[in-house]
Amino acid sequence: MARKLKYTRYINYKICNITKIKNKYGFRIILTLDDNTKRTIQYSGFASKDIAEKERGKIIEKINNNFTSVLLEVH
Repeated sequence: MARKLKYTRYINYKICNITKIKNKYGFRIILTLDDNTKRTIQYSGFASKDIAEKERGKIIEKINNNFTSVLLEVH
């Protein structure tokens, strides 16, 4: 079955701290979408905390550069 995807705008976000996820490192972003629902996106599988921090920094940079939509799976 093919997955349905759509771009959705978000109006607010929270970026969580780096944490251990299944013996590797990762972080989560909690997005508040334009319909006021919340969606959690997890970035994980990083071998070290430093690598996860660098990736988290890239995501923060995208958000700060007015990156205001995200591609999500439609349920």
